[in-house]
Amino acid sequence: MVTKVRIASIRGYDETSGKRLEDFGKVGHCAAQMEWALNSEEFASRVLAYEASAARPRFLRPGGLTNAEVLHVLRAGAATRRAGRDRVIDLHLVREDERGEGTIGFVRGGYIHTYRDYFDRHGPPWMAGHLAHEFAHLAGFSHAREEKPGRKHTVPYAVGEIVYEVCLERFGRHWPRHLEEERDFDVRETEARQRRKKQSGVLKTIFGLFS
Repeated sequence: MVTKVRIASIRGYDETSGKRLEDFGKVGHCAAQMEWALNSEEFASRVLAYEASAARPRFLRPGGLTNAEVLHVLRAGAATRRAGRDRVIDLHLVREDERGEGTIGFVRGGYIHTYRDYFDRHGPPWMAGHLAHEFAHLAGFSHAREEKPGRKHTVPYAVGEIVYEVCLERFGRHWPRHLEEERDFDVRETEARQRRKKQSGVLKTIFGLFS
């Protein structure tokens, strides 16, 4: 069976990013890389062989599951919500307009939120890894909120890293040529918007001194 990754809904992304999501556009491209990764032998072998340490030859906080069971859940767990020949993962995506201040994104109410700054400044493998990380939460896996040495070995962090690695090795770090110009335009627009916002704040401060 093949696991499909489908963008079921999207909010907050530019029109150029959301256009014809199933076939084209930056968001669709990232979802396609995530889909390839989940079905790849490279991904399966790394998940099955994952060891948090020599004393712990599996993921941390896997909910009592073996590595093989973790792989099964990610490919066809309850989060797919569908049965049949093709197993479908429905992604509901939201792009937050804030920069995130070091945070990539989060999950809330079944929606994967991504901060604009991360999406605008990173290539498809990074975004595919982020989607996989957040999907792992939707599939029932968790990690500590605060920084801890073992957090990177939890299913969301480790699986996100594996998806990133196999996508980087297979596809490279850059956007396809037909998407690169759109991405450059988005970055310039984001930077210009941030400059205007900063200048507006400075002007308000100056005018406040004379009011």
